[in-house]
Amino acid sequence: MSGSLAAALVGAADIAISLFGAGEQPVTLGDFIFAGYEVPESIRWGGSQSLSVHKLVGGERIIDAMGADDADIGWSGIFLSSDASDRADELDQMRIAGVPVSLLFSGRSYDVVIRSFRADQRKQNHVPYQIVCTVLRDFGPNQSSPTILSQVTDDLNTALGFDVPQALSAAQTALQTVTPVLVPIVSLVGGTAASAAVAKGLGTAQAIVTSADSIAEGQIAGLATAAATAGNLAGAVSPSGATANMNTALAATQTAATAAAMGAYIGRAQVNVANA
Repeated sequence: MSGSLAAALVGAADIAISLFGAGEQPVTLGDFIFAGYEVPESIRWGGSQSLSVHKLVGGERIIDAMGADDADIGWSGIFLSSDASDRADELDQMRIAGVPVSLLFSGRSYDVVIRSFRADQRKQNHVPYQIVCTVLRDFGPNQSSPTILSQVTDDLNTALGFDVPQALSAAQTALQTVTPVLVPIVSLVGGTAASAAVAKGLGTAQAIVTSADSIAEGQIAGLATAAATAGNLAGAVSPSGATANMNTALAATQTAATAAAMGAYIGRAQVNVANA
């Protein structure tokens, strides 16, 4: 296998991991809304109780509880978009400003100050990051759990938001038939015409995604075999053949990675519809 082809395959795996790393709950920090791969898989929160411990003769203790001592809240994610660097810069400017901002996630609400922000600039469109916020005030849980309808709608919108290659455009077209069904209803109930229509649209889209992924994976495997059979790094006997192989590898890896991510969101929506 050629070095370029191997790099392409490794890059695709890296992208796929990044896509699956996207969390399920929206996160906002001030006016900044984390989306897609920027959303963390987990967020660390909590803290301790400030205690004043008085040790008396004989080992007895008197403990005065002084109040909650909130721990810093930290998480990490990946900016993976055409404006990844700009979005990272926007968060860094918020850190530099040092002013209190609201933090909302999973029904929890805080006032915080950004304590630290670290970006790992890998490419212009690929910037992993880490952020830590110091809590000024914890307002506690303030939102109810998401409904099945809202979860399905969120997953649908996420799948529709992908910048897809041509092989997956038909999947998004199938998903677009689901939106008009969801918009007018207030809840998703199993056994109704609405749930049947949603299930049908999701099933059609998932079948297209699965097929596109299978074809792309077959192309990748074929190129790897060609490289081994040809006995050279490019898997081809001419420069034009090597270029064609590289272009095919890049297109196939993009399709496979995007299909994997879209399929995950569509699959979760299918499960929710089935359980409605």
